[in-house]
Amino acid sequence: MGRGEIVPFKDLMDEAVELIYKDALHFNCVDEINHNYTLINNGTGAHRQVHTYTQTLESDGNHGKALRSVVDLLIEETLIGT
Repeated sequence: MGRGEIVPFKDLMDEAVELIYKDALHFNCVDEINHNYTLINNGTGAHRQVHTYTQTLESDGNHGKALRSVVDLLIEETLIGT
């Protein structure tokens, strides 16, 4: 049942992890569950892409260059394995 109030996503994640932690141990996927905290703290690939696009557009004003910067980011992250 819902709380009927707005709460931070991390608090909801903590509750969900608490509920499924024993199952995660059983299925040996605790690392995968904990990766959600990395996403909460560092953002997703989409966050990085929007940031790169916005930063390049603000500094250069060129839409095409901003898009190429995002593609360069994707290539770099793919090669590094991020």
